[in-house]
Amino acid sequence: MKVLVFGAGIIGSYLTHILCLAGNEVTLLARGSWKDTLEENGLRIHHVIQGRTTADHPRIIESIDPEEYYNAIFVAMPCSEVVNVLDAIAGANTPIVVMVGNTLQSKEMSSYIRRNSPVKKVVLFGFQTTGGSKEHDHMECVRLGAAGMEIGFLDRTASDKLKLRLAHMFRGTRYTLTWHDNMYAYQVCHVASVLPLAYITYSANGDFSKTTAEQRTLSINASKEAYGLIRSLNIPIVPENDADFYDKSINRNAMSGIYLLASRTPIGDMAIAGHCRHAVAEMETLDRSFEELRQLNPDFPMPTWDSLRDAMPPWPTLHHAFRTSSRNFDGELADFRETHIYETVDVDGTGFRCLLCGEGSKVLVFLAGGTGMSELWFPYITALENEYRILTFDYPEDLRTNDELAHGIAGLLDALDIPKAVFVGTSYGGCLAQILAEKYPERTDALILMSTAALSESTISSLKMKYEKMADPIMWTLKHIPYGALKPLTYRSYLKHVGHATIDEYAYIKSEFRHVVSNFTKERDAHMRGLLVDLLYAEPHVRDDFAYLDGRVMLLLPKNNNAFIRELHENLIEMMPNPKVIDQIEGGHLVEMLRADDYLRAIEKFAGALRDCAEAEDVPMSASEDLTETADPSDA
Repeated sequence: MKVLVFGAGIIGSYLTHILCLAGNEVTLLARGSWKDTLEENGLRIHHVIQGRTTADHPRIIESIDPEEYYNAIFVAMPCSEVVNVLDAIAGANTPIVVMVGNTLQSKEMSSYIRRNSPVKKVVLFGFQTTGGSKEHDHMECVRLGAAGMEIGFLDRTASDKLKLRLAHMFRGTRYTLTWHDNMYAYQVCHVASVLPLAYITYSANGDFSKTTAEQRTLSINASKEAYGLIRSLNIPIVPENDADFYDKSINRNAMSGIYLLASRTPIGDMAIAGHCRHAVAEMETLDRSFEELRQLNPDFPMPTWDSLRDAMPPWPTLHHAFRTSSRNFDGELADFRETHIYETVDVDGTGFRCLLCGEGSKVLVFLAGGTGMSELWFPYITALENEYRILTFDYPEDLRTNDELAHGIAGLLDALDIPKAVFVGTSYGGCLAQILAEKYPERTDALILMSTAALSESTISSLKMKYEKMADPIMWTLKHIPYGALKPLTYRSYLKHVGHATIDEYAYIKSEFRHVVSNFTKERDAHMRGLLVDLLYAEPHVRDDFAYLDGRVMLLLPKNNNAFIRELHENLIEMMPNPKVIDQIEGGHLVEMLRADDYLRAIEKFAGALRDCAEAEDVPMSASEDLTETADPSDA
């Protein structure tokens, strides 16, 4: 049978291996450097407990062709990232979709896929009992036996015909399908078991082996409380005896023994701690979803659960801690590309290559700096997309002035039905954000400006003195000198903007610059330099242009900025009405790349205050009205 696996992490990889073993025609969707690795070496999996390595060679693709038919599609992605690919899944030509993994948003996912599909689809949900990690050229997989999948519809029994069709895809293997007629209840119960383990793992700096016996006992007690909540909401316990492991004394002792064993073996680290470290966004999404579930019975007591949850570090801290513990720019970007799909949106004949992702009441529009490469915002996007809708895009080369670009961006917001946004810009992007705010006050909710300068008369004059005479020689050089010979010079010029970096930070930023330079073309470089030169002839802004943003501007201005001297920063502070200013972070002009965690904390606090203020002022639609508007009648 012809099967597509969407997602090439450990779950998708093992699932691909089993489907290949069963003799199916398997296609695996992967992106970035991991796609290149799979194409070059095949899918190599080291099965840790079994002590052997397998190699499979499925067809590798990086996007779904909506015309190509598949008998089934298995989607194996973290729930925090699935939202970004729902349109691609809905548009796929297949009668069966199986969503594999942790989620409490399954009802919304199922409804969205079926409502937006051009062909009739059944949407199943599954959970595969495997763990492990991705290495540079293979997967490390932890499983007991051949593993298997808990599978079924959210709220009804699958037909025998459907069960046989799925079983045929795994014929000849020992991989088992265990069917349930209420997978939503299974998912809720599974989260009740998983989250307390995540809480104590995060409290132990991501190392389950350093959790104490008391913490592990408390996690069992917290799960017991969660099962009590589930019963109070009339959600069945699935599997039926699952709660006994946290309630009855004999089973509690067995669970304590399992947790002790997990804390003493590498297998436990891979199955529990490894997943917590590599899937912070997924855990945060599950945590938020479970807290929403608790609001259905807000008075139900869960003191142990709350104490464990409160004891762990905040989610932004965890995002940074487990992104930077072994930072690798190429790997991080590859992971980002696997789950964040850019699309081209036509605006009056101009194509914007853009990414719209995330969820929330506020929209953050991230404007790239002088490279024009919007993907470089990925640390911010992955950290913020669970709380905000996020839009970012590359600057189209046929928009050659900043006025044209600003007009095009306004058109893009119209095309995406975004009436108002918080513009976040760094360096050149900060100047572009100010142009947008001056020209389109009705579209501007707030400004977050990093490492940039005002477009005041005095600043433009100062920049002209420094750069105007250089503009023509630079453009002549771009036109007449082979671009390959210029790239090393461009690379070294970027490095001059790095200040006060550790050895690891410097290595990371160097790999980022190598990526930028290797992907730059002569035309792209000339376009971005043309936009920078155009700033020198911009109509100067005055303070009154931004009076409407009183208290709604944050300025993140690093120390030791060799691109914009201190006087230019002070001029920007004077230009903005009552801005929130943070100007004590070391790192030079490109500190937002070097130390994203410092800026992320500031952005989350500022944007969160804006969101909370807006929610307090608005009269929101009730939850029931909102669900009624978006629900699929077939879910009733």
